[in-house]
Amino acid sequence: MIFAGTSCSSVARTSKGDAFAARYADFTYCGVDAVKQSNQTSCGAASLAAVMSYWGKSTSEQKILTASPPTEATGYNLGELRDHAAKSGFHAFVIGSEEGQAAATKLRDHLGKGRPVIVAWECPFGRYFQKLPVVESLDSRTISPLRGWQGVLKKHFVVVIGFSDDLQRWLVMDPAYGIVSVDRGDFVTFWRGGSFAMLLIAP
Repeated sequence: MIFAGTSCSSVARTSKGDAFAARYADFTYCGVDAVKQSNQTSCGAASLAAVMSYWGKSTSEQKILTASPPTEATGYNLGELRDHAAKSGFHAFVIGSEEGQAAATKLRDHLGKGRPVIVAWECPFGRYFQKLPVVESLDSRTISPLRGWQGVLKKHFVVVIGFSDDLQRWLVMDPAYGIVSVDRGDFVTFWRGGSFAMLLIAP
């Protein structure tokens, strides 16, 4: 298990290494590398590639898209991601029957056992995390902070990789940005939009 701090002015590309561990010293997290989505609808493939790579399977977003194209133009659903993971030799389960605190407790349990989890959520278009300009992101662009994110939301897949010791923040690998820290309230709101659904993958 890796322990990683809440003061972060940039978006990380990996949760491995001493610098990340020092910055996130009050977090419990899994060492996941960020995988950038190549288009607006490939967040599911990028998230799955990140988790499969974490478990030692050499793959990429493009390999997943080619091997198992999504049935809808809007991208994958959790069942399709589960099926691809299973075809690749993993145990894969979609979980989504519990609400709020019960779902969060189950999520923390998996993370505490070293299992990153893909979750479905609805979040704002644009940057929804922290309040400082992005210094480093997957595409190295500086992005202005989003003000008052209530409004139009998008369906999105992210990989939850950790949580703070005080349970007030979550670490997320967002394939649109990189590894970010998300406030508990926003996280729950976004996840509620995805019906608290999650995909657990393990060897």
